[in-house]
Amino acid sequence: FIGEPFRVGLEVVPILLLANLFLGIYVNLSIWYKLTDRTLLGAYVALGGATLTVVLNFWWIPLFGYLGAAWATLACYGSMALISYLLGRHYYPVPYKIGRLVAYLTLGLGLFGVHALPLRYSNLAARPQPPHRLWR
Repeated sequence: FIGEPFRVGLEVVPILLLANLFLGIYVNLSIWYKLTDRTLLGAYVALGGATLTVVLNFWWIPLFGYLGAAWATLACYGSMALISYLLGRHYYPVPYKIGRLVAYLTLGLGLFGVHALPLRYSNLAARPQPPHRLWR
């Protein structure tokens, strides 16, 4: 389905999928900015996320290549969602079922790990990798 030259880029897909999941969570959590007329706080959260992305890109892209950019995006969107949730609890509390949400996220990450780890390490003896490549 995907040509051989493009398969190396497949390892970035789960990172970006999780990043975009956090972006969707952020968008849903950010409604309180508008409802409470505190859009300036929303702008600060967005500027903080953009700053974090730029800083992490300058730091991680030279070290990890395009995977560094993917991890920076995940860190940005995850932190924006967390900050929006924490500010929202203060300014416009909504009784989210956080336990269930964390359980779903943990289950999804666990299923991904069960699928990905055997594929990554099944032929380690045949193809040794330097330690920094094991977690990429």
